[in-house]
Parts: sequence; structure tokens; C-alpha cells
Amino acid sequence: MLSKRDALDRHNQLRGLTTEALHRLATLSERRGARVTVDGVETPRSQLLRDTAERLRNDRFTLAVVGEFSRGKSTLINALLGQAELLPTAIEPATAAVTILTYGYPPSAEVHYEDGAVIPNVPLEDLAEYVIGKNLDGKSFRQRLTQRVARFTGVRKLDDFTVEDVEHEVEQETQELKPTSEVASVHVRYPADFLTDSIRLVDTPGIGSVNPKHGEATRRFVREADAIVFLINTDPVISASECNFLTFLQDHIDHFLFVVTKIDRFSDSERERSVHYTKDTIVEFAGVANPRIFPMSATTALQAQAEGDAEKLAASGFTAFVNSLDQFLIEGRGHRIVKEYVAATRSHLRELQQAASVELQGIELDLEEIRARVEQSAPALEKAKSTQQRLMRLLEGELGSANELVMGAGGTDWIRLSTSIQEEVFAQIDQCDWQQMEQAAEIIPIFVREIMTEEMRQQTGRIAEHLADLRDWTIKECQQAIKDLNTNIAFDFDWFGEVAEDEFAFELDPALFRVNLTQVSTLTIGSTIALALATGLMFGGIGALVTLGGGLLAGTRVTSALRLRARERMKQELEEPLGKLIDNILDGLTREVSDNLGKFRRNVQHLLERTIGSVEESISRLQQERESAEFSAPQRKQELAAEQRELADVEAMIQRAQLFAV
Repeated sequence: MLSKRDALDRHNQLRGLTTEALHRLATLSERRGARVTVDGVETPRSQLLRDTAERLRNDRFTLAVVGEFSRGKSTLINALLGQAELLPTAIEPATAAVTILTYGYPPSAEVHYEDGAVIPNVPLEDLAEYVIGKNLDGKSFRQRLTQRVARFTGVRKLDDFTVEDVEHEVEQETQELKPTSEVASVHVRYPADFLTDSIRLVDTPGIGSVNPKHGEATRRFVREADAIVFLINTDPVISASECNFLTFLQDHIDHFLFVVTKIDRFSDSERERSVHYTKDTIVEFAGVANPRIFPMSATTALQAQAEGDAEKLAASGFTAFVNSLDQFLIEGRGHRIVKEYVAATRSHLRELQQAASVELQGIELDLEEIRARVEQSAPALEKAKSTQQRLMRLLEGELGSANELVMGAGGTDWIRLSTSIQEEVFAQIDQCDWQQMEQAAEIIPIFVREIMTEEMRQQTGRIAEHLADLRDWTIKECQQAIKDLNTNIAFDFDWFGEVAEDEFAFELDPALFRVNLTQVSTLTIGSTIALALATGLMFGGIGALVTLGGGLLAGTRVTSALRLRARERMKQELEEPLGKLIDNILDGLTREVSDNLGKFRRNVQHLLERTIGSVEESISRLQQERESAEFSAPQRKQELAAEQRELADVEAMIQRAQLFAV
């Protein structure tokens, strides 16, 4: 493994070489007056290249910090940013809003509410007012509810309580908890070194918040993030809700780093046992063979930073974690640059090489020969355009039938699956004990996920295979069209060869695309089922019935009735979302298929437009230059030779950039 310094050096060279190559090609394109056709519109190639370089410069990389309440997420972020009191922390569960940190000066914050309201220029010392929540773990509610019922024990025996009495008390308490308009996110700008190079750091609400919207926000950022730091305590060790969370999101686990926090509270042997137990649990529930786990005390790290004590900082585990995290981020960004920006640069380079090659050939011909060859080339260009139009129509048709592809013949499998899932979920609820009902918002979605994963295996496989076949066929058609153009054009494009597949920007092979479709489905389950159950358990009174039935009223004569009522309420809360689940999944799958097909279609169109357009531009430029009274063959030959040398230099830069990919 490369050291952090070496990895960073290679990343900076990769980024620098790619950016320089883009700017050099832009300058050369501007000098040539080169233009390209994008979506039927002519654009200066130099502008397109400089826009790409700017996107590379501003390319954001999102790192989300995730975990249960009181795991020390905000403290860890403060340590990463070297500012002990930047994000507010508390002994009790604290963070209630997504907090997004990016580099900026002067330090400031902007608060976004769910109803669309925005408060700009919030002083950082006032952040606690917006990001600290109250009673997020539900303990206060359970205590108040228990006290409310217990007050009646002096007057009536608990055995005298009816289900109606309990539900009345439950309704009184739950009405007080229903949230009004809340803070959706807080955007913080701060000049920390860690945030340079367009790193976006996200502090998410704790897993297990009584507000189901918090869990939804956390799931969304797990989906969007390029990397995730998952915090786990040494005591108590990894919890059931954390295991459920990992089980539910195991398709994304390659993006995870795990931190076992607050190790300063325990001896070396206790820490070691905790880390081993955590690792075994992650392996079991997340299905990852070798999770990256880092024991650490962020509090000790902050103290060491304040004292300037490097030895203490290393002992806290922070130094080892940051070194690995930096390398993790560098690797992820390096792969993205190669995939997105190096491929784009190579495509532009090839087209400019073509233009210079054609002009050099034309210098050796007289004007009449050039005119004859231009006329001779016209049918080949028209045929290439016809192929492009044919492929666009075909891909447009595929886009239009994306829903049919997802549904399959008649959609009968999906209809059957919808009924089957509801029956199985309701049967599962009937078997739940009090403890399982308390965790229903976590357990039931996992149960549904397992059903869906198994049931959808054939459907997602069918979709993925169809798209893979379409991709392979389309790429071959494009490559053949370019070869035919090269063969039949009246000029020698000796640089023409196989167009690299990554230039078509449809990188998902059948196996990976099938996994991606499964992720869409499982996240939809989380959004639909987990949100409905969490809302019902907290604000619909189910949770209160479960709390009392499994606690204060356990063993009384109303226990059985409460259990039956809680189960029925749970089914009621789930009936509508379960009915919509398949529709939501189908919508999600259709969007995923359409998005990928649309991207593929655009890139096929852009590639063919630019290739054909570059040929036309090169031939037209050659004819115009030769017809100009000011044309000087020796001078132009020298200029083109210089261009070719410069293009060769850029090509060498791109090859070096690929070698620096970490």
C-alpha cells in the first residue's frame, strides 16, 4: 500500500496532468477555431474543454458520517476539522438536522427548513439552536407515558384498565410529539484544511431517532455519498439497530470505514475484545469479509490537537484513522478522474489529431484533387449520419419502452408479488413479541428486503442482461460506423481504430447493474416501509401501546388485548404503503433504467456527432485553406507539424495520468 504522502502526490499529479492536458487542448482548439456539435448545436471546442477542466477543479467528493446517537459523530468531525467547538455536541442525543460542511471563508452557516424557508448568514456560535434536537431517542416520551399511566395506580388497579383507557392516554401524549416545520439541513462554510480539494463532509442525524424523517435523510446520504464513516461505541457494543442498518445497506458497504469510538474509557484488552466483537458482527450482518475498523477517541484527539501533542494524538488512534481516510478519499477521487475526465480528454485529443492528420495529407494534393476527394467523401459522411440517426431512433425507442422492460410480459409477476409480500408481512407481525414489535421499523423492512431480493433476482437479471446486450450491440454498431467512415472517406484517417468503450459512459456490466437495481429496490423499501412504520410507532400511538404492553402493563389482563391492538394498528399503518411498495419499486427501477439509457443515448449521440463533425470540419477547413490566396504550404506544414508535436505531448501526459491512478 502506498503511503499517504505518496498517494497524495500521485493524486495531485493525476489531477494536475489531466487539467493541464485539457487546457492545452483548449488553447490549441482556440487557435484552430475548432468547433464541435453537441445535441445538434455547434460549440467552440475550447469552451467545452475549459468547462470540463472547471468541473474537474470543482468536483465534489461527499463523505458522510453515520451512526447511532451519542456515538461521537460531531466530536469526530470537529477533530477532523481541527476545531473543538465547531459543531455542537451533547451528552444526550443531539444532532437532529443534516449538517453539510464545505470549504469557505468567512465562516458562516445557512439554515434550510422543510417548508422552503432559508435563514442565511447564521453565526456558527448559534448552530446549536438549529441542529440540536430534544428527546430524539424517545426515552422522554416513554417515561412521560409510563408516569401518566402510573398516576392512576393510587385510584385504580392496573388490572382495571381497559384498552380504551390506555389508548386515550396514548393519544394525549402522542399529539404533543407530532412535529411541525423542521430544519431540513444546515450548510456550513468553514476554512478547514480537510475540506480543501472540494471535500463535502456531512453530519447525519443518529440512527434510531424518534423522528422517522431523520432516518430517511441518513439513508439518502448513504446512497449519495462517495464514502461513509460509520461510528460504533465500545460500550455498549454494536447495537441491534446498527446491525439492522448494516444489513439493510450492505449493498453499499464497499464505501464504509468503521470507527470504534471512545476507546479512552477502557483498557487495551477491553478495547481489543470490543474491536474483535465488532468486526465479527459486521462480517455477519453486513456480509463484508474484511471491514476496515479503526479504534479511536476523538475527545483525546481534540485535547492532543489543542496541546500540540503528536504522541498523544497518535495514541488516540486519530492519526492512523486520518491517514487511512485520506488515502481512501484519494483513491476514490483518482478512480473518478480517470473514469470521467481522462476518458473525455482522450476523446478530444483523438479528434484533434485527426484534424491535423487530414490537413497534412491535403498539403501534398493540388486543389482539384482536394475538391474531387471532398465530393467523393460526401456519401461516406451521409451514411455515417444515417447510421447515427438510426441508432438514435432505436435508443429513443428503448427509452420509451423502459417501463415495459421493467414490468415484463403483462406484469403478472409483480401483481403476484405485491399480494404475496403483504400476506407474508402480516403473518410475520402476528408472530412478533413485544421486543420485536418495538424494533418493527427496523426488522420488517429487512424482512421485506429479503423477500424482494429473492423474488426480484430473475427480473433484475433479465433487465440487466437486456441492457448489456443493447450496450454491446450499440457500441459495435458505432465502432463499425466509424470504421466504415474511415474506409470510405477519401482521406486516410490512420488514427481511426477501436473507440474505447469507456467513451460511451455506460460503465455498468450486467452483474453490477443488477446490484444497482437491487439497491434501488431496497432503498425504496427503506423509504416506504421503514418510514411508515417509524411514523406509526411514534406518532400513531403503536409505539406507546408496545411500550406499555411490554412494560408497565405487562402481565395484566389487558396485555393480550394490547398486543392484538398493536399488531392490528401496525397492519393498518402498513396496508397502504405495502400496496404502494411495488409501484414505488417499479417507478424506481424504471427511473434507473431510463437514467442509464438516457445517459448512454446522449453519449453515443455526442460521440458520433463529434466524430462525424470533426471529419466534416477537417475536410472543409482543408478546402477553404487551399482555396485561400494567402495559403502557404511550407508555412502551414510547419504549423501542423508543431501541432502534432504538441498533441503527442498531450497524449504522453494522458498516458502518464493513467499511470498515476491510485
